[in-house]
Amino acid sequence: MILLVVEVDKNLSNPEPQVIAKAIATFQHNNRKRVGLGLPTLDIMTIPCITMVGTRPFFYKVPVTMQLSNCVANGQYPSQPTVVSRCAPPAQPMVSGGMEVPDYRYTAL
Repeated sequence: MILLVVEVDKNLSNPEPQVIAKAIATFQHNNRKRVGLGLPTLDIMTIPCITMVGTRPFFYKVPVTMQLSNCVANGQYPSQPTVVSRCAPPAQPMVSGGMEVPDYRYTAL
């Protein structure tokens, strides 16, 4: 079972699409594992995710439903919106600082 998705963005662009895609893949993987263990599949899982842009962390809760998973697998647009919760710490105090600065670490976490 996968409990947490982490996406490190080495290009300093936007890692959100990748982490949401990985959350959907995690939902599918975890349900396959549940079937293999003789457990029923779940209709919804909230997948916790972390992205790192440079040394700045972003935290997400991605609710993945069976409907969303099926729509993605079939290349369809889901009829229900998916609302992702995101927590972003304040901007880095210095370009070269970020998590290396103890005060920023305290604020971010």
